[in-house]
Amino acid sequence: MALPNSTVYQEEQLEYWDLASVLSPSCIFTPTTPEDVAGGLKIIDRTGTPFAIRSGGHTPIAGASGTNGGVLIASDRLRNMELRTFEGQQVVRVGPGLRWIEVYEWLANQGLTVIGGRYASVGVGGFSLGGGMNYYRSVRGWAADLILNYEIVDGRGNILQVNKASNSKLFWALKGGSGNFGFVTRFDCAVFPLIEIYGGNLLTNANGTNALVEASASYADPIHGGSLDPLSAVNPTVQLALDTRQRSSFTNIFYNASVHATPAALENFTSIPVNAPSTVAGPRTFIGFMNETAAFPNDQR
Repeated sequence: MALPNSTVYQEEQLEYWDLASVLSPSCIFTPTTPEDVAGGLKIIDRTGTPFAIRSGGHTPIAGASGTNGGVLIASDRLRNMELRTFEGQQVVRVGPGLRWIEVYEWLANQGLTVIGGRYASVGVGGFSLGGGMNYYRSVRGWAADLILNYEIVDGRGNILQVNKASNSKLFWALKGGSGNFGFVTRFDCAVFPLIEIYGGNLLTNANGTNALVEASASYADPIHGGSLDPLSAVNPTVQLALDTRQRSSFTNIFYNASVHATPAALENFTSIPVNAPSTVAGPRTFIGFMNETAAFPNDQR
């Protein structure tokens, strides 16, 4: 338990992706086991204390993973990671305190990967409970589609295994229901073979913003657009710096195949002039691609 002005409290407050999300809890609780979570929630329930839950702290909404007063339950120390079999499928069991790059790198050593966040620093918990938009969505679905089992502590402090055969209604609700139904201490996610991909991370200044918008519109065209190719994915963003009023734009481009030539679905993006720290689009390992996303500071993501 960390109190205000303690070193641990101050360090925990630095874990947020967006300063707008940083609030002022009365204390920060960092459990290490489901039993710790259960004990904490029983006390919170008995005392009626306000609380919030945080995994990676990536949601840029005040109150989504923080609280003024009350208890912040931070998932940082719930970091289990192991391969198991569930209902005949190989799964990776992951704790909500992990960042996706940690999961990707661990699985890559075994030739495997999983549906996870599109940026290295995104946390496992909030992403998975929010549905989980990802690079493989047109082929494999959202992250929630590949979560086969949840270990969850409910509001009364009970530790439950939740899947399609046990607590099936709760299983359905957790697939996009966010943190409204309990504290998930473990996700059992189906894994699949890792392959080399084609990709790049592209940043433009104001002069390239119109070109990125046009490329994105062309990609989304329902008749001839690149989005019709299920192996492709993009994530275009246009930003306005409030201090300088300058526009910039960013996208990562992804193709789920080991190819060397630019896929037709992505050609409109690779022709846009880019600025540092952009990377040249081309074949690379998935881990290399994900580590590139970590090079972009928060105001360029």
